[in-house]
Amino acid sequence: MKVYEQDLILSREFQGALDTGPPRPSWAEIEARAGGLAPRWQRRRLNIVLAYAVVLLVIAIPALAYAAHTVFFKSAPGPFQSLVDSFARIGGPPGTPANKSAVLAQPRRVLTLRLASGATAALWVAPTVDSLVTIPWFAPNARHNDYCFDTQVVAGDPNAIGTGLAWGDGLSSFPGCGQHERALDIGYDIGTYGVSTSSSTGPYPYSRAPKPTFLVMGGSGLRTASSVEVTYEDGGSTSAPTVYVTSPVDATFFMFEIPYAHIKRGLRPKEIILRAHDGSILAHDRRFFPDIWRFSRGPTLGGSAYSTAHRPNSPRYQERELNYRGAGAGFSTAS
Repeated sequence: MKVYEQDLILSREFQGALDTGPPRPSWAEIEARAGGLAPRWQRRRLNIVLAYAVVLLVIAIPALAYAAHTVFFKSAPGPFQSLVDSFARIGGPPGTPANKSAVLAQPRRVLTLRLASGATAALWVAPTVDSLVTIPWFAPNARHNDYCFDTQVVAGDPNAIGTGLAWGDGLSSFPGCGQHERALDIGYDIGTYGVSTSSSTGPYPYSRAPKPTFLVMGGSGLRTASSVEVTYEDGGSTSAPTVYVTSPVDATFFMFEIPYAHIKRGLRPKEIILRAHDGSILAHDRRFFPDIWRFSRGPTLGGSAYSTAHRPNSPRYQERELNYRGAGAGFSTAS
């Protein structure tokens, strides 16, 4: 029970009245004496509360720098069977048995994105074993989980029964993987994903064909990353927020669409920049986008069935030999 100073004053005055008879001061006078202390006491209490609030803010602000876009891995939406099978193909890194699974937990959906085509893209993430097989003796706690990710694109209602995100349509052909120690591990999908390339009367004319989707996704071991920025050859830029996924993943992820207008020469993307909450640059990559056009055809300017994808594999995970339909198709061992 809390006892305030004005209560003690009133109690003493009342007790004095009982001992000596009617009090000489009027009751209004007693209240005034007690009330005169109340504002001072209230100011003192207010100062204490403000001091505590400042301490809490000093502690909380650094955490909020990345917690503003936090996904709790264990409570994120769970996978469908074909996604579990896809991640099950990921074997151990070099120096470990290739047929031993590297995945530590089933993948979870951590990001969704509405595309210009009207389709919905989703990013799925799972923690994997640390690819640094040898840990220095002087740093026994230096081990961190690595991670793998995959994309899914569905047309129409993403929550529809049988065709939505929970039912396995539009899953990419293979996952990509990144290292916790790396600042950026990036992949892409290019194609008319989740959208029909023909109408009810036959293939679309060239001029009306669906525009290809240029989807970029990736991860980073930098927990304080807040946004990812893309700069273009014409001097423009776009940005998208990142999400921090909690343990056992403990990494930051992003997924964004490059606008169709920016696949023409002179307008193409040229750099990816990872920024902190205060806008400072944490990491950047100037090779990723130029390499897309240097080593492949890149997005086509018209609608076609052409599609391509790239996934990183910096942990150099191996492919497991699994006896099910589609096993062994597309998993890359290149970093």
